[in-house]
Amino acid sequence: MDLEEPERCAYLDRVCQGRPTVRAEVDALLAAHQEAGDFIEAAISSEAGRGEPLEARLEAPLLSRRIGAYKLVKELGRGGMATAMPIP
Repeated sequence: MDLEEPERCAYLDRVCQGRPTVRAEVDALLAAHQEAGDFIEAAISSEAGRGEPLEARLEAPLLSRRIGAYKLVKELGRGGMATAMPIP
């Protein structure tokens, strides 16, 4: 990712030489990374500075919340660092 496109292509040609399956996988991962953009950073910054304590935001109900085309319908469990929700 640190290389510009022409240098990256030459580098991958060299290190993946004779391994077309590996090259195809690397190309697919790079394409997915570029398509993802900054969705995580954007989500974090949109939540920052809302004025509520973190604990209050963590306890906010998640049911019926939409994530893209998906809707959260029930909580499966909590623990560690996450709350598990099934997405139909």
